[in-house]
Amino acid sequence: MARASHCHLLLERAKMFVELADSTYEARVLETANGIMIFYKKLCPFCKSMEKCLEKVSDLDPQICMFRIDSEANPKAMQSLNIQRVPTLASIKNGKATRLKTGLMNPVQVRAWHKGD
Repeated sequence: MARASHCHLLLERAKMFVELADSTYEARVLETANGIMIFYKKLCPFCKSMEKCLEKVSDLDPQICMFRIDSEANPKAMQSLNIQRVPTLASIKNGKATRLKTGLMNPVQVRAWHKGD
């Protein structure tokens, strides 16, 4: 429970997403029970679309912590998860990035993918 409340405080301060970096993402993943991390590029229109989608997912399921990581500024994080393209989502469950998904989805698809359906 402490993880969820900590996450919500961070989300309120950062508006929606907690911004991660090569130096911080592993520790943040380890302390997250339920989250989604998006790897993005600042000028990628598909990434912006997925961020809007994730905002809707967060509205529907506020227990999911939302993180983002700039793929161009943080290549080590991408390499560690074998991510080659953006936007790519990583589902975080109990301190581990359990699933990856590259490309566009709608909020219903994101929630089903994150839940493992």
